[in-house]
Amino acid sequence: MEVRVRATATLAVGLLMATPLRHADAASTKIGVDHRQSGLDAAFVPDRPRSDLDRFRVHLGLDLATWVRQTPWPRSSPGATGPSDDLAFPGYRRAGFGFGIAHGFADAVVVGLRIDYEATWGLHRTPQPAEHAPRSLGLSAMPYVEIMMVRQGPVRPFVMVRSGIGGSTITTDSSSPLQSSVGGTLSLLYPTLGAGLGAHAFVTPEISIDSSVTVDHRWEYARQSGPAPDPAAVAMGDESVAGRGRHDAFGRRLSTSLVFSVSRWF
Repeated sequence: MEVRVRATATLAVGLLMATPLRHADAASTKIGVDHRQSGLDAAFVPDRPRSDLDRFRVHLGLDLATWVRQTPWPRSSPGATGPSDDLAFPGYRRAGFGFGIAHGFADAVVVGLRIDYEATWGLHRTPQPAEHAPRSLGLSAMPYVEIMMVRQGPVRPFVMVRSGIGGSTITTDSSSPLQSSVGGTLSLLYPTLGAGLGAHAFVTPEISIDSSVTVDHRWEYARQSGPAPDPAAVAMGDESVAGRGRHDAFGRRLSTSLVFSVSRWF
């Protein structure tokens, strides 16, 4: 009898001691499962969307239409070389396109450099009335900054400011500006200040179709080149030979353009 009582007491004590151990094992198992589950959840949590504009941009653009206002500078009496207003587009009086490279920062700002090429015929002012329509070729470089008005979405409107310098060669005897002209050429240098309003429309994450309206103002300095002028004409102050050998203030030009571009972001 005494042996049976002792066995029963021993079994009871063993059960009491095992119960906390089972609870501890269960708790440890639950903690392990929770840790594994949290690891799986972390693995499947989507990354924060990366910046759409915090990368490089290469772009190519075409001026679809341009309105040009030209005035003498300093002001002079109006005439054949006085103020003029002209409308031009590819195939009619002017063809202009540009290309450039840029980089975006924090979906808020894009900073870049644009190189513009321009060819015109019958558009530029000249110091004296020309027998033939003036022809010109020009090249300019303008750093620019775009400020995004919307930071997310497939369409990103922006405000742009830019400034730079350019140059043109003009002929008035129907010859190409790339060739030496018997009648002489007019060389232009012009600092430019401009602004624009446009938008980037992303058709894929890497490609955007861009459109903008730009306004540029430039100050033109001209130098006449050609046959040696007649000393008597120089002494009489003939404007047709004045300024040869140096760039003098010649005119101001205000232009408004509608620009279409394609950009590759990477």
